[in-house]
Amino acid sequence: PFTLHYVPKMMKYAVDEVNANPKLLPGIKLGYKIYDTCNQPSVIVRPTLSFLTEKYTKVLSVQCNYTDYETSMVAVIGPNGSEMVSIIGKLLGFFLMPQVGVSYRATSVKFSDKTVYPSFFRTVPSDKWQVEVMVQLIKEFQWNWVAVIGSEEEYGKMGVQEFSKLAEKRSLCVAYQAFIPVYTDPGPTIDDIISNIKTTNVSVIVVFSLPEAAAVIIHKIIGVWIGTTSWANTNIVSDIPGIQSIGTVIGFIDKTQSVDLLTEYTQTLFTKISENVNSTHTETGSYSSDLCPQCRSLSPANISIVEHSAVQQAAFSVYAAIYSVAKALHQLLYCNNSVCDWKPLLQVLKNISFDINGTKFEYDSDGNPNIGYDVIQWVWNGSNLRFQYVGTYLHNLSIDKALFTWHTEDSTVRCKKIQLGYRLVIIEFSLSQFNSLQTLQVPVSTCSANCEPGQVRRVKGFHSCCFDCINCQPGTYQAKPGEGSQHKMCSSDRT
Repeated sequence: PFTLHYVPKMMKYAVDEVNANPKLLPGIKLGYKIYDTCNQPSVIVRPTLSFLTEKYTKVLSVQCNYTDYETSMVAVIGPNGSEMVSIIGKLLGFFLMPQVGVSYRATSVKFSDKTVYPSFFRTVPSDKWQVEVMVQLIKEFQWNWVAVIGSEEEYGKMGVQEFSKLAEKRSLCVAYQAFIPVYTDPGPTIDDIISNIKTTNVSVIVVFSLPEAAAVIIHKIIGVWIGTTSWANTNIVSDIPGIQSIGTVIGFIDKTQSVDLLTEYTQTLFTKISENVNSTHTETGSYSSDLCPQCRSLSPANISIVEHSAVQQAAFSVYAAIYSVAKALHQLLYCNNSVCDWKPLLQVLKNISFDINGTKFEYDSDGNPNIGYDVIQWVWNGSNLRFQYVGTYLHNLSIDKALFTWHTEDSTVRCKKIQLGYRLVIIEFSLSQFNSLQTLQVPVSTCSANCEPGQVRRVKGFHSCCFDCINCQPGTYQAKPGEGSQHKMCSSDRT
């Protein structure tokens, strides 16, 4: 996703701001090393081991006791992705080196287990809360028959697992569950998923996946789509041609604050990049092979990139992570004005609290932040998309139902073929466009209609949400619709 391309810049911005503040870490400058993991386990291990080398010898030696061992780095920010965190999180935890996750893909519930990941923190909410707000939203609209689709990697698998577990506890029925391959061609699997969704007659589809996986399925069927923070406001999905015709999209985004001076900082940075690129081209007549090819197009005209909501959220997460470490280091300075020991740093970080634009930021005992979600709905004006804020969540859901509009299928107009880059695979799919009817009537997504008075439920199959309504026999009654599956015998004064 394009937000990830700007994470290093956001980190540099936050570090530069800390170093420019004379009241924060006086006499000390934060330094950093930034590595590209390439989303590969074999790549991420090497720099992680270098972080753990001894401070003065730069050697990672085997010792029986690491109590007095000082590492080269005091903290790690990142990486992106639950699978990447899993690989290095336990290793960093062994050394009790603070690690702060900053991405929606590092939201797995398992990272809250401090017996396994004792030094892991994150500036994005745990998926424990994301599945909670999803279930509350579904219950709010009286839906009880849903499909849930995930990407076939750790983020999607863990998310689907947590959602299905909570749904069962709250009497919601998962009619169908499936995973979209992310390392192989998803085409054949997508066809099966669409066929099965249509067979179950669900109207509500939860997609707990990476943006790339969501992009290859969401255009295939009309319905109510419930999106996670991974793709709810990303252009990977929203820029698909004809996306305005897929039905209704409700999503969740982290409830964050804007980073005030990021736009101004980026304006200056892009100006310098543009001047350097143009200067090099003028002098040599061609672009230097040492230059990053993507940098050639960056100029002040691209400033709108950092104003996109997804980039702003990523900026906040990185900003909060850097400031968490900086504030914790600052609190340690009373011990020693030149040396900051990372072992007490971990303890201070657990109790850190500071303001970001007037909002208090802190971690709970599991290393999770005290932030919730904004609930958004995709609203189109022709082909122009905007994100309508329709609610918030922090422990409890609050929504304004009057702000919701619903889109239903009218008729097929035409099909169009486009190509979408899916990781290293280029796939081609058919895009069906529909006339979308807008209505204020909430769609129904139930397996069976409620029984009438005088009827009882008889569950059919494996889902409690699917039942037949059976008329009460003479001499029996059912006082309230949906009261249960048993008839009540009439008392003598009722017969």
